[in-house]
Amino acid sequence: MKIKLLTLLSFCALSLLLSSNLYSQVGIGTVTPSESLDVVGNIEFSGALMPNNLPGTAGQVLISDGAGNPNNWGADLTNVSYITRYVTATGADIDANTITSMTVTVPGLTTSATAIVNIEGNWSSAIYDDLTIHNIEVRTGEIRFTITNNTGKVEVGDMSAATFVDTTGGASLTGSFATINLDATLLNNDPSTFSLAGDIVTISETGFYSVNYTVTAKQNTGGTRGSLDARVSFDDGSGWASIVGSSSEQYWRKAGGNGSTATKQFNYYFEAGDEVILQAKESTDGVATVAGSSSLSFTLLRGGSVQTTGVNYPGMIFNVTVIR
Repeated sequence: MKIKLLTLLSFCALSLLLSSNLYSQVGIGTVTPSESLDVVGNIEFSGALMPNNLPGTAGQVLISDGAGNPNNWGADLTNVSYITRYVTATGADIDANTITSMTVTVPGLTTSATAIVNIEGNWSSAIYDDLTIHNIEVRTGEIRFTITNNTGKVEVGDMSAATFVDTTGGASLTGSFATINLDATLLNNDPSTFSLAGDIVTISETGFYSVNYTVTAKQNTGGTRGSLDARVSFDDGSGWASIVGSSSEQYWRKAGGNGSTATKQFNYYFEAGDEVILQAKESTDGVATVAGSSSLSFTLLRGGSVQTTGVNYPGMIFNVTVIR
């Protein structure tokens, strides 16, 4: 018995020696190992894999860091049974200004799964503005999604708007028109169209404008009745002249009361370079004080419509990944 055991050990040692090369590569089931340990056949073990001496956690998957690098533990996929990629048929044409619905059959799919859809190919950055993938629906046995080609659409002209305000108030109003102190810009989405300097608004683009203003004032002295008059004026070359249709008049009944607010909306055709001011007066013999909330607003709606350049995308492939 002892002789047989020694013979077996000697044979194993000889086999191991013969299967080890100059670089200490060991082969089991092969005499030409290509790695440090090269096994031909099945491997059974009861311990744990320990990449970088780390056991990982329950549910983690082992991922490769490329040739010559040790593997690492990756994401926790405890609640994921499997991840599968399905690819739609090639040749889908997504034409300009169209909405296309696509359906991908996925055998055994249930509505509790998750789907990811992406466009295959090395496209320029413009495609992300041109195409939109939306309404991804996970159905029983299939994935349905929609692609919109946003090019070639007709769009309404854009709008420019600005509001200039009197933040401090305190100006005194008597029987003659005085300029309201517009000292701040509340809104101006197009500074190239409107500018404010020294209570004067300059219009830089010719067109029809919607104009709104609010002037609030309180009568301090004078009779028990009075009125607040307000208007918008522009420089006609010989001085400030009231714009026809811009006037507003509001009455108050007693001095020292809650005051009055004059408001007005009107449309007017301004030319580039026109200068505009907001004015007010107290029409009795008394004196009124302007509140710090008066404002003057302009809106220019550029007319017409614009059609964007249409781009067709033929032969597109959409990758659909299902996680469940």
